[in-house]
Amino acid sequence: MENMQYQVTLTLEEVAAGSPEEWYAAYSGSNDVQLVSAYLTSATARTANDTNYTTISIKKGLTTYGSLATTTSGTGNLTAGQAVAFSLSSTGTGFSQGEVVEVHKDDSGSGLAFDGSVSLTFQVIR
Repeated sequence: MENMQYQVTLTLEEVAAGSPEEWYAAYSGSNDVQLVSAYLTSATARTANDTNYTTISIKKGLTTYGSLATTTSGTGNLTAGQAVAFSLSSTGTGFSQGEVVEVHKDDSGSGLAFDGSVSLTFQVIR
């Protein structure tokens, strides 16, 4: 059971530029898991912009596991259908039954419209 993994994909319906949004998934398994990988896939090509951009973050409460910003120094341009890996910074904190993983869209400047998906892979830790 140590190597058992679960994958969850959250579909991010199109959200207008300048509109923050949040998506949630509750973990219902009986074993504790930890987040081991995450990917963002944009359904539409997006051009990087350092003034008007969107940040997609993966969180559990106040803990941010990783985020991607559509800036030239962040993800750069997003190609429709191409997955971009999150660099995870808090993989040690696990999820127990009933805990919630959150995906946030936050905009800077006027932001960007966004649609696509976030794929999360969890590994059983006990």
